[in-house]
Amino acid sequence: MQQAQRFNAHLSHVPSDENDAVISFINKNDFGWKADVCKLQTHHEDYGPHCKKNEEENLVLAQTDEAESLEKKTKKGKKKFGEKTDEFKKALEKAQTWGKKYKSADDIPDSEIPDQHDFTNIDGYDFTNPVRDQGACGSCYTVSFT
Repeated sequence: MQQAQRFNAHLSHVPSDENDAVISFINKNDFGWKADVCKLQTHHEDYGPHCKKNEEENLVLAQTDEAESLEKKTKKGKKKFGEKTDEFKKALEKAQTWGKKYKSADDIPDSEIPDQHDFTNIDGYDFTNPVRDQGACGSCYTVSFT
């Protein structure tokens, strides 16, 4: 059986008058969440000044301030995640140990599971994502998978 291909609306998004109308409608009403103004056409009055001009950089499900998050991590003494060094490669290998060794979490023997494990500090690298504001729209299932 062939697996269905995933659809990512952010990759196929094309700004248009219709999309602008939908985004404006959502943001003018109190639905408990706001639509991403960076998906508006650049000439729209509500297009955010913080929006990046490079479309590929706007393909995120939740808006986060990655620069601020990175600054906080480096201030806390964390090393820059993803740097191309042997030290990072070793930390990445360590973080992926069980994923490479076992097919599923159920296959890991209890004897190999440590008493504690901290993905925020594997040899000085933080392998977690920044906290995302889910708002009141019930998106916890989406945030947990991204």
